[in-house]
Amino acid sequence: YASRRDVNSGHGQRFETNLLDTNERIKGANIVKFFVAAVAAAALLSACTTTLQVAELDPETNRYATSSVVAPEEVLVSEGYDVDAVKAILFVRNNFDDAAQVGQYFEDSISSFGFFDEVMRKDEFERYLIQEGLQDEVGAVDGFASLSKASKELGDFLFVDLNLELAAGYQTTLTMNVYDAREAKELLSVKRVITNWAGLDGPLFQPVLNSFFDWVDANSDGKIDAEPATDPAAN
Repeated sequence: YASRRDVNSGHGQRFETNLLDTNERIKGANIVKFFVAAVAAAALLSACTTTLQVAELDPETNRYATSSVVAPEEVLVSEGYDVDAVKAILFVRNNFDDAAQVGQYFEDSISSFGFFDEVMRKDEFERYLIQEGLQDEVGAVDGFASLSKASKELGDFLFVDLNLELAAGYQTTLTMNVYDAREAKELLSVKRVITNWAGLDGPLFQPVLNSFFDWVDANSDGKIDAEPATDPAAN
């Protein structure tokens, strides 16, 4: 019969082996996640030199000068809202881990519009909460509940979720969802799909941004009548 020491030793060896296997699986998963993000970033930029280049707004229209516009069917949700009451902060999240600086691009692009006092990416918003001593009250800012808590501490604000999907054949989808943080109510949703032959800024990013700017302007100064930009040819 094996002694208790031998049995315990066997358990210990199996525990160590299982721990090593678990660590290897975690390490492998992290490597895969990094690889996928890197490949996605390369795919995002490979077909063009005009992606993620923040342009100047047309001074007459305060919009990006692009020939592409959002079609009516690409606006999935458009609700009236008093945006003047939530100008202090706009929190912008994205699903891309910023492997290609997507978050920075949209932060700078929306800041150029000049409506919101502060436009913050996730890392900046988290640091802001820490500086205000609210990290324990709010917690992680990945879900609706935590952002509702944040709005009760900071005052009402909007947040934007940007979802960028890259598919085979250079097909690229951008979805922009705008929410009232306190109520988690979806106020604007725009989904646009293009084939990335010569860059994403003009045919994809800027039209969606212009649609957002139109929605903000339509709801500013007490005007609760959202009319996002649409393609005249589609009417």
